[in-house]
Amino acid sequence: MEEINQICQERALPVKNPATFKLLIPSNVESKIRYFCAVLPDNEWSGTLFYYIKGGVETGDLEITCKDFLLLDIGNAGYTVFKQSPEIINYMSENNLLDCCTGLIHSHDKMETFFSGTDLNTLQSEGNNSNHFVSLIVNNAGVYTAAITTKVKKVSEISAVETYNTFNDEKVKLPTHRYCE
Repeated sequence: MEEINQICQERALPVKNPATFKLLIPSNVESKIRYFCAVLPDNEWSGTLFYYIKGGVETGDLEITCKDFLLLDIGNAGYTVFKQSPEIINYMSENNLLDCCTGLIHSHDKMETFFSGTDLNTLQSEGNNSNHFVSLIVNNAGVYTAAITTKVKKVSEISAVETYNTFNDEKVKLPTHRYCE
């Protein structure tokens, strides 16, 4: 018998090609980012990013437009963290953002914008909870770096063929069965 065993696994992977999407930051969002960078020059800060999407990764025309963000934590010189809270949905409701996607925005204050090990772990864990997850890192110098994850479903097929030999030593193949674990 030939058995096809499909092992299904889902995990978030960062989109590797930097040219796969365009990030648009309107002037009102840019002003808000610049404001927090100015008043918190020595501290990292973070919050929920609200954005719209147009196009797609698979078609090469993905466009992400930042609509707003909600500051949720003022950290220290090297770290910021926050937990999801009802405050986010209240802010969305009060600011006409209910049709937006949500992601992460945080600052690296005086540092370069890059995805540290902690930032990559956040991308991975948050990306596992949705089809896509966007993270935007900003700094006081006005340099921005963004990444997006895509939840990838990996299906591995393992096949086993069962046969037996007849009394005349002829090989007989048993019927094929397929299943997924």
